[in-house]
Amino acid sequence: MRNGCQARRYSVAIAIATLSLALAGCSADPFMDREQERGFPSSEEALAQVDLGRVLVTWPHDLDLIQLTTEGSSSCPLVPYRTLDDEVLELRIDTGGSAACSADLSPVTSTVERPSGWPTGVSLEMTSTDDDSTIFITTQK
Repeated sequence: MRNGCQARRYSVAIAIATLSLALAGCSADPFMDREQERGFPSSEEALAQVDLGRVLVTWPHDLDLIQLTTEGSSSCPLVPYRTLDDEVLELRIDTGGSAACSADLSPVTSTVERPSGWPTGVSLEMTSTDDDSTIFITTQK
């Protein structure tokens, strides 16, 4: 009888582990693929930079990329979320699933693929939601 109980325990443990892996796959990071680092990009290595107040937009020498630097909580940075119509880039606060954010101020630079509607040095306009949790950067043609 003892072996039967152990077998059921193992079966239950395997089922729980399988369910945990399946759920982890469903909760993938909804934000844009990005490289992220603390600090500002080097202005010497930039083709162009536009300071929008809350966001510093940098065009690096690699024309396929764009860098977005924001300042805020280092544990809940404002980072690229998605592009809309290749001309609007939406940034949102990434809490990483945490309920609390640190009260420090830290610059965070995210490097993402440059939207096709963003040529180097294009004029940009920034708008935000009332609570500043979402920022939209739009190209001006």
